[in-house]
Amino acid sequence: MTKLIAEIGINHNGNFLEAIKLVDIASLTNCWGVKFQYRNLNNYFLHEQKSAELGKEIIDKEIKKNYLSHQQILRLANYSKKKNLKVGLSLFSKKDYKSFKNYKFDFFKIPSPVCHDYELISFLKNKAKLNIISFGGKNFFEIKKIIKDCNLKGSNTVLLHCISNYPVNELNSNLGFLDNLLKNFKDFKIGYSSHEKTILNAILCLTKNIDYVERHITLDKNKDGLDHSSSSDFKELSLYQIYNENFSKIYKQTKKLMPNQGEIINIQNLGTSYYAKKKINKGDFLKKKFLEKKHPCVGLTDLNIEKYLNQRLCKNIKKNDPITKSIFTEQNISKSDLGILEEYNFSLPIRPRDYKNIYNHIPIKNFELHLSFIDINNFKIKDFDNIFIKKNNFTIHMPDYCDENNIIDFFSPNFIIKRKSITLLKKTIKIAKQIKKINGSDVSIIISLSRLNNPIDKHKYYDKIKKLINNLKKLSINLYPQWLPVDAWYFGGNVKTRAFSNPQDLHYLKKIKLDICLDASHFILSCNFHKLNVLKYYSNYKDIFKHYHLSDAKNTDGEGVLIGQGEIIESGLFKKILNDKKTVKVLETWQGHLDELYNFKKDIRKIIKLLK
Repeated sequence: MTKLIAEIGINHNGNFLEAIKLVDIASLTNCWGVKFQYRNLNNYFLHEQKSAELGKEIIDKEIKKNYLSHQQILRLANYSKKKNLKVGLSLFSKKDYKSFKNYKFDFFKIPSPVCHDYELISFLKNKAKLNIISFGGKNFFEIKKIIKDCNLKGSNTVLLHCISNYPVNELNSNLGFLDNLLKNFKDFKIGYSSHEKTILNAILCLTKNIDYVERHITLDKNKDGLDHSSSSDFKELSLYQIYNENFSKIYKQTKKLMPNQGEIINIQNLGTSYYAKKKINKGDFLKKKFLEKKHPCVGLTDLNIEKYLNQRLCKNIKKNDPITKSIFTEQNISKSDLGILEEYNFSLPIRPRDYKNIYNHIPIKNFELHLSFIDINNFKIKDFDNIFIKKNNFTIHMPDYCDENNIIDFFSPNFIIKRKSITLLKKTIKIAKQIKKINGSDVSIIISLSRLNNPIDKHKYYDKIKKLINNLKKLSINLYPQWLPVDAWYFGGNVKTRAFSNPQDLHYLKKIKLDICLDASHFILSCNFHKLNVLKYYSNYKDIFKHYHLSDAKNTDGEGVLIGQGEIIESGLFKKILNDKKTVKVLETWQGHLDELYNFKKDIRKIIKLLK
C-alpha cells in the first residue's frame, strides 16, 4: 500500500491548536505520517532585499503569518507519535537543524526549493532512517546529478516527483515521469508530492505502484492563503485512503465479487420474478402456464425456475403469491429445538405486519420489534394480540431513518432532523412503556447512531450519547447504540460511518462505560476493514456488550450471509457469543422473514446442529 504523508506546512495559520486538529485529521484518515516544516525567521530574513522579486512579498507575509516555534513543532511531533504517526520535518537550511538536534525524527525532507543544496542534503542524509527529496523544478539529468554528487543511497532515500505550483494544473502534473523514475532508480523509493486542487491525481498515482504520496492538508480548502486550495481536507483524504487501502480489490480483482446487500435490494425492488396466475393446491405439479412475471423480485427467476417445474407443491399457494423455494420443502422447528433456542436466549425480529406469521412458525419467548418511522408514527398497541405481548419478552429496534430522506441524528445541526429524531425516540419510549404495562418486563431500545458530523470530535459525540443514555436510565429505559459496519447500506447505496464502527473506539466506550448492542455481522466487517483481530477485540471489551444481533459476514461488505457462509464460526466469535447464555441474541438472518421464513429456519437448523 502506498504510504500517505500529511504535510502540515503552513495551513495551521500559525495557530498551535489548529495544527493539533490537522494531526487529528491525519490520524483519523490512517495516514502513514505527518510532516512539519520549519524556518528560523532570523535566518530567513537575514538578507532581506529592498526590492523583492515578483511574488516574494506575498510568500514572505505567509511565512511570517504561519510561523510556529521549534518548541511548538516538537510538542506537535510528540503528539503525533502518540497518535502512532511517523513524524518528519522539512528544513530549508543546515543552520535550522540545531533547534532539533536532540529529537529523533522518523524522516527528514529536503524541499524542492533547496534540493540543489548539496551541503544540506549531505548533512541530513544520515540524521534519520529515511530522507525524502522533492525535485520540483528539476529535470531528469539534474535529478540524476544530485543523486550522484551527493552519493545518495536507495536504501534510505525517497525521490519525490513534484511540480512546484500551488495549485498545480491537473494537466501539468506529468505523472508519466513517475515511470521514468521507477525505471531508472530501481533501488530508490519513489513518490509524488501532490499540489493539485483535488485529490484525483494522487489517487491516479496508485496505478503506478509508487511508495509514497505527500499531500498538504487543511481544515478548510476555501480559507484565504497560498496553500489551502492545493491541500486536502478530511473528506478528500478519506476518499484517497478508500482507494489506497482497497486498491487491489478495486483495480486488480478479476473474479466477480459476491453481490452485496445494497445490490440485492435494488435488484429485488426493481426486478421481476415468477408469481402464481391462479390458486395452486398442495400436491399439484408446478407448470409454466400457471405462472407470470411480476414486481418485485422475491421469488424464482429464469435462472432457477426450470429446476422446480413439474415438482410437487408441499403447500397451497394463492393467486399472486410469489413462487419460492419454501413451497417445495417442509421446514419445521421441533419443540426440543425451540427449547435450545430459549435456553440460549435467542430472539427473532418481528414487524407489526409479520409478527403473527413468525410466531406461528417459531413460537419462542423473545422478540425484537423492528419499527420503521412510519410504524412508530402509526403504532397502536391494540393492533397486537394481548396474549402475545403478555407471554413474551421484547426489545425494540428503532429505525435508521427519521424520514424518507434523512438518517436519525439526535445532535444534528439541522433543527428539523434533530426534532424528528427526538420525537421518534419519545414515541418509541412510549411504546416500550405500553408493552411493559402489559407484561411487566423492561423493554430495551436498540438504535443505530451513525451521524457523526465532525470526526475530530468523536469522543465528544460518544460523551453526548452517554449523557443521553444516563438520562433515559432515570426513566428506567435502557438505550443501546448498535455496532455498525464501516460500509453501511443506506438509501440503496454505500455510506461510510464514522461512529461505532472502528473497534479501536471500544477502548473509549469502555472507559466511559457506554454499553452497546454488538451486531456480530457488523463487528466482523468493521474488524476486516480496519485489519483488526475479531476475537481479540471481542474478548477485551465483552463487558460492554449487553445485547447481540447475530448473523454472519465476510470481507468488508458481505453483510448478513447465512450462518457458516461467512467468518463468524471460523473466527471463534460465534462460540464466544454463545458462551454468554444470559444475554439476548437476536437472529438477524437477512431477509429471514421472507419465503415462509426459509432462511430463518435454515440458520436455526445450523445453530441447533452446532449447539448439539
